[in-house]
Amino acid sequence: MAPEELPSKNQLKKAGDRFRKRVTGALDLDGQQAADDAALIKRWRSAHSAALVKTRIGLGQIVMRIQGLDSQAGLVTQRLKRFDSIVAKLVRDKPRLGEVEDIAGCRAVLPDLATVRDASQQLANARLLNIVNTRDYNEDPHPGGYRALHHWCRRDEFKIEVQLRTERQQQWAELVEEWDEALGIDLKHEMAPVEVLTYFRELANYYSLLDTGMAHSSIDGAALQEATTALRTWAQREVRA
Repeated sequence: MAPEELPSKNQLKKAGDRFRKRVTGALDLDGQQAADDAALIKRWRSAHSAALVKTRIGLGQIVMRIQGLDSQAGLVTQRLKRFDSIVAKLVRDKPRLGEVEDIAGCRAVLPDLATVRDASQQLANARLLNIVNTRDYNEDPHPGGYRALHHWCRRDEFKIEVQLRTERQQQWAELVEEWDEALGIDLKHEMAPVEVLTYFRELANYYSLLDTGMAHSSIDGAALQEATTALRTWAQREVRA
């Protein structure tokens, strides 16, 4: 394969299918073919880098313009999905490797929902970026409570996921990651004790009330208080165990 040549759709499909079968035990994990498939997946991952940087810079310019800032430092983050995470997604969701939409992603954390909507509209008008799919988790939250606005875009023929979050939504997501790492759970896929799941769902609901300006009294936080009490009881029980 020439240095500048990208894998074909067929090559991506076959490599992804073989890797999925190896992880699930249907094929041997060892051998040259396994090493070649891993190298191809990593090559495909790296190929997204230039398009990702362009998307991140463009989103940063939008955010600068909206908020009247003269620097985009710290406004937008970017990441390439880790190799292990790509493989886990191939196993869990069974997509074709060439159809995985979030190998490359960037995220803007914005002050409020109005700014999220403004950034979304300006992103839709971007000349060199094509939004091919959108999911508004603010209107239709994930069952676990997650909220944000996601756009799946194409830039230079590569798929780039763009996430727009409020500051509270970012705080919630960071807390989820901290708990996952500390307890070895998977809140993102609702694999956690019910007390933990309920707490994070109610915390997300309360943050949403704050973001939409609908939290006006202690009654609005009652469900979160109840979930917090249940979580503390669970934690105490786990410590004693």
